[in-house]
Amino acid sequence: MNQETKRQHYVPQAYLRKFGYQRKKDQFQVFLADKGRLNKPFPVNTSKICIQTDLYSLTGETEEERQAIEKFYDFEIETNYDRIYKILTDDSIRVIDDETKEAIVLTMITLLFRVTNWISSFNLFVNRIFTDRFATAKQMEKKYFYFEGKKIEISKKNVKELIVEYEKKTREGQVVTQLVAALRLSKIRMKGNLGIVKVEHSSNFITSDNPVNLSRLGGGHVMPFDPDNLISLPLNEKYKLTLYSNFDKERPNFISRILHKGEMADREILMNNFEQYQQAEKFIIGNKKELTTFEDFLKRCKQPIEPSEELKKRLEKMEDLAKKLGLE
Repeated sequence: MNQETKRQHYVPQAYLRKFGYQRKKDQFQVFLADKGRLNKPFPVNTSKICIQTDLYSLTGETEEERQAIEKFYDFEIETNYDRIYKILTDDSIRVIDDETKEAIVLTMITLLFRVTNWISSFNLFVNRIFTDRFATAKQMEKKYFYFEGKKIEISKKNVKELIVEYEKKTREGQVVTQLVAALRLSKIRMKGNLGIVKVEHSSNFITSDNPVNLSRLGGGHVMPFDPDNLISLPLNEKYKLTLYSNFDKERPNFISRILHKGEMADREILMNNFEQYQQAEKFIIGNKKELTTFEDFLKRCKQPIEPSEELKKRLEKMEDLAKKLGLE
């Protein structure tokens, strides 16, 4: 009997389940809202979202060859997730061992690269180029055009057929490249410092089908391999994990923990949820309350918010601390 996995999650169920609730044994449900229809969130089983058929399947004569990437994500990432999640959400744990640190960093960075957003962005680029060059070739009565040094024959095919054919040919190379990039970046960032923010608030963190956020202190263009990037991931409705640059060289395996309440928690949630909405490819994920009121949340994001005097003082202290740590 063929046991090969065809429907492959690009955001693991082990991760998605932390934003939902258990309906019955091995069945977890979250609420989902399409970016184009935010006013209609609906419940869905985690087994049915963030899936693409044969996304990671490779060509090969054996199951082991064809399922190499899928099994890597399963055995190296997903089977470890509950263990590292318990550590990260245990407020009493401040120091971890090298093996656990490696598992955490690898989980974050593979999740950054394994989502379909990278492939979709490239395919949109291909779509534009093919459409333009196909039309030009037809006007010039040519039977081909060139793309990335390769000759694309267009006789007896329309542009949509050419695009689909090209996407199928390049998908395998793309998913292999993404995994290689993730492994390389994981090595670069292994010495970075981990931080956890926990919020106590009536509102909650949400996530999305593209949950890992890259940012730079001070803003500006983000390059994925920049070792100074902040790499953040909401873990559940109350916890968020961030991988910093290596500012604390004496304690690379130390987990800093911050509890935010009131206005600080509100702003932390606001930033995370807006980031998740912006970077989501198709949909955002969370609980019913957060998603049902998300359109109102976006209206609020457009309004300038003047911080209270108490918050200004706290922000000044945080800025001073950041300067001392070399994070300015």
